[in-house]
Amino acid sequence: MGLAFVPVYIHQLGMEAYGIVGLYTLLLAGLVLLDMGISQTLNREMARYTSGKYTQHQILVFLRSVEIIGAGAALFLGSAIFLGAHGIASYWVRAQHLSIPEIETAIGTMGLIVALRVMESLYRGGIAGLQQQVVLNVVGAGFATGRWAGAACIVLWVEPNIIAFFAWHTLVSTMAVLSYRYILYRSLPAVEEKVEFSIHALKKVQRFTGGMLVTTALALVLTQSDKILLSRILSLEAFGYYTLATLVSSALNLAGAPVTQALYPRFTELVSQKDSVHLARAYHLGAQLMSIITIPPALLLIFFGHHLITAWTGDPTLAAKVAPILTPLAIGTMLNGLMGIPYIMQLAHGWTGFAARMNMVAVVILVPLILWMAPHYGAIGVAWIWVVLNLGYIFMGIHFMHRRLLSQEKWNWYWYDIIMPGIPISLVTLISYVAHPSVLGRIGEWCWLVGTMLTALTFGALSSKCVRENFSELKIYRFKKI
Repeated sequence: MGLAFVPVYIHQLGMEAYGIVGLYTLLLAGLVLLDMGISQTLNREMARYTSGKYTQHQILVFLRSVEIIGAGAALFLGSAIFLGAHGIASYWVRAQHLSIPEIETAIGTMGLIVALRVMESLYRGGIAGLQQQVVLNVVGAGFATGRWAGAACIVLWVEPNIIAFFAWHTLVSTMAVLSYRYILYRSLPAVEEKVEFSIHALKKVQRFTGGMLVTTALALVLTQSDKILLSRILSLEAFGYYTLATLVSSALNLAGAPVTQALYPRFTELVSQKDSVHLARAYHLGAQLMSIITIPPALLLIFFGHHLITAWTGDPTLAAKVAPILTPLAIGTMLNGLMGIPYIMQLAHGWTGFAARMNMVAVVILVPLILWMAPHYGAIGVAWIWVVLNLGYIFMGIHFMHRRLLSQEKWNWYWYDIIMPGIPISLVTLISYVAHPSVLGRIGEWCWLVGTMLTALTFGALSSKCVRENFSELKIYRFKKI
């Protein structure tokens, strides 16, 4: 939904206002840090509750405790953004058409939205930990549609300005928080004992939560420092092009999110039960699903980026400015997505220190490189650093992870989970690129691109051992049979 209506936002608001939306996405990325790892912690502990590690009263006490901490983090974050709105509007962004009061109001409203999204993320983590995938996805799809399609209706037919856009997002986010909270508490049993804040309950998971905080703080530096620098160096219009390329490439993460969302609590449950056989099987099935879901659309963006953006927006000039940036971002995001299953395997074991150390090394090496590249080579040069970072994770991270976890499965991950599905997917996409007609209308272009991706996905699925063997028993809505 966020992608579908981007042409409407750009047409109605202008590219400069869309640059403000880019700042909004940057602030949302800060959710990962400023919920202090609580949503991931709640996800893990809810999964442990389903395997019998908590009593009904204990899990409710834990939920109430992390809810209060999360609310405090949300209040702090929202207040900081609101108070900093004037400084950002006046001294940071480089606007030519938008007025400073308009930008300041928009950024102040962002503070409220981001605070609400912190709480939304927390409750979603709890529901996912209970493996309530159906209700989570149905409600999530509904709010995603309401958030982005509703905003498109607002700017089309009510008020075509950035403040109206963010006002609508505030309303939808408020409704989402209330709905997710209701669903989470309804999914847990009621108890007669008093449920109140407990510092003791939090101390039990402080090591995991602390590790998540360090890991995500470093990840935030690595993934957002480029946007922070470019928002200062580039004009708002040019930053809008970079934001658009980032948004399109980030859709690859959305494709793989259902797999990690479903498998993380399942991994945690199997780890708690010490079921190494089913854990290894689930690991490879998840990794192969991730390859099938992530690689075809990534290669489509890499080979057909200009064609896709032209067909999507109807603006060849816009496509010419965005496509060169999109190529390296898509490569890096694809590699990052493939690391999703190994990462949640580490979290399921409560091993947050490894990712923290990897990110620390990356920060020391790559952040100075970003500081040097951004002024000299701009958006494209910075985008290629994203590729370098994720190549390091693929080759170094996997090697050291499998020295401790699933030590016999490293080469199976490379060969069966990545290379085997990747080869036919790459061949199909390359053949389609070579055979692509020189002239196609927008409808014809969409048919060609969708046909290419579906064909590549099919060949990838047929080449994936675990997917092929388990397809008949795989439940789309739940991984109970893994």
